[in-house]
Amino acid sequence: METAAQRGFTLVELLVIMALIATLAGVGYPQMRGFAARSSQQAAVSQLQSALALARHTAITRREAVFLCPPGG
Repeated sequence: METAAQRGFTLVELLVIMALIATLAGVGYPQMRGFAARSSQQAAVSQLQSALALARHTAITRREAVFLCPPGG
């Protein structure tokens, strides 16, 4: 028969696990920020490429000059 002392984790074990998690989070957070920045930049480049392709297609279809303006402008 198990007693209460034989089940669960000790306070020291929990503190060690928390320290490991904090260390891994500290290492992973800057890398995650870099990933988010690269992802955002790639999305902006993709959006610009799509806008340029649409403007080119529209210009060819209409056989006239087409202007690409920045959003909100």
